[in-house]
Amino acid sequence: IEKHLCGHSRSKVMQLREQLTVLKKGTNNIDELIQKATMLGHQLSMAGKPVAEDDL
Repeated sequence: IEKHLCGHSRSKVMQLREQLTVLKKGTNNIDELIQKATMLGHQLSMAGKPVAEDDL
């Protein structure tokens, strides 16, 4: 079970990092963009992989 959960967590962390990397303004306003980046950073922190504030 632990092996399965670790693999799932690792893939989730990779997915969150990818989302943070490709985050673009697009049709979102700047407040929405900051909110999304902050949410992704918070989720990564909760997964034990915090992101430096400078990287957000």
